[in-house]
Amino acid sequence: MSTLDALKRWWLAWLVLGALTLMSLYPFVFVTFTALKTRRDYAADPVGPPFEPTLEYLERALTTGNMLGYLLNSLIVVAIAVVLLLILASLAGYALSVLKFRGSNLVLLGIICLLAVPAAVVMIPLYRTVGQLGLLNTHIGLALTYTALQLPFSIYLMTNYFNGLPAEIIEAAEMDGASHLATFRDIGLPLSLPALSTMATLNFLWLFNELLFGLLIMQDNDTRTLPVGLATLQGQNTTPVPLLASGLLISLVPVLVVFFIAQRELSRGLTVGAVK
Repeated sequence: MSTLDALKRWWLAWLVLGALTLMSLYPFVFVTFTALKTRRDYAADPVGPPFEPTLEYLERALTTGNMLGYLLNSLIVVAIAVVLLLILASLAGYALSVLKFRGSNLVLLGIICLLAVPAAVVMIPLYRTVGQLGLLNTHIGLALTYTALQLPFSIYLMTNYFNGLPAEIIEAAEMDGASHLATFRDIGLPLSLPALSTMATLNFLWLFNELLFGLLIMQDNDTRTLPVGLATLQGQNTTPVPLLASGLLISLVPVLVVFFIAQRELSRGLTVGAVK
């Protein structure tokens, strides 16, 4: 079947997919157009492209709006949290899947139950714990909070992946006299790179846009993350809409960069290990 015949046969499906694609792209286009408008242009035409494109509000967002500082805070916090999640979740997932100690299934069941607990339920206990440790308004305090919140999902993901690995590979290493740590380091980690990249990408996308705990833990203006900074900027009555759009556009750039870089590994990691 030629490409032309396929287009004729599936024209309705392509039409629906094209419409969905345009609907998905429009918010990004709208934010970009608004960020490049002057206040007068936005008042004259809020939806269309800018009449006289300007970088005034992008510059204001980066300087007076302190979006660059908020962005740096977010990157530091999320990077620390993702590294901790990679280490802890890979070790825990390997132990629950391969070592099979007594009570491992019960531990895994408890981790799965934690996935159903709303984040708002643990908000006050986490705040009190971070405060008692003296880690309020610190990068490490918010990073540890993010690690605790995302650890159940990350462990569950890595456990499922290690369950899909052939048991013969692990058994062969043990027969050669390798310790559990050496087997994990030399066999488990290299084979789990797709799952690790998937976990890192998903956690980055989720944590970079997290607002509730960032607003709770980071209360000083100098330590706020980007979503908290945007919320604060939006709460100012005199803030021009193009300035808000500029802040949103700045916050979208790291997410888009990470997604486009990791999209192949992300799709591969979500399916690899599904069949043993």
